[in-house]
Amino acid sequence: EHTHRHHRDTDAIRELDEVIRIVPSFEKAFLARAVAWHRKGDNKRAIADFDEGIRLQPGNSSAYNDRAGTFRDMGEPDRALADYNEAIRLDPTSQVTLANRGLLYMMMSDAKHARADFNSVLALPPTDKWAVDTPTLTRRHSCGQPVQVDLLCHHCGQPVTHDTIHAELAGT
Repeated sequence: EHTHRHHRDTDAIRELDEVIRIVPSFEKAFLARAVAWHRKGDNKRAIADFDEGIRLQPGNSSAYNDRAGTFRDMGEPDRALADYNEAIRLDPTSQVTLANRGLLYMMMSDAKHARADFNSVLALPPTDKWAVDTPTLTRRHSCGQPVQVDLLCHHCGQPVTHDTIHAELAGT
């Protein structure tokens, strides 16, 4: 699967290079190529293409969200946070961006801000594909009250942070 995706991204980059050569002001081509570069692990080229796409269409909140994810993966949380903030300024109801920023806050061990973002997602009607396709996202308790994300371990009562989450395979 990884090799197949790598070849698919390489082909997409080659095709997008040609589109950009023909129409150098087509921001969607830069943004699509940025995503392909990011998936291939070439974050420097991804950022350059995100920068150009954002320069061509500065009001595109999705572009800021996607560039923030690249900064996050590069280990640059401050730059990621700045882009998530700009994306949310442009589209305050983007559930995907609010959730992504919440996850970044978790990585930064900032449970207070993470909780606020997750509760903002829960308070919004499910309009984003992410929210609609996430069957585990519960918005209201059966009693009818809004669900609040407390970010506390229900076993020991301690705060949940990026450093306190340990993944393990089921059955191990």
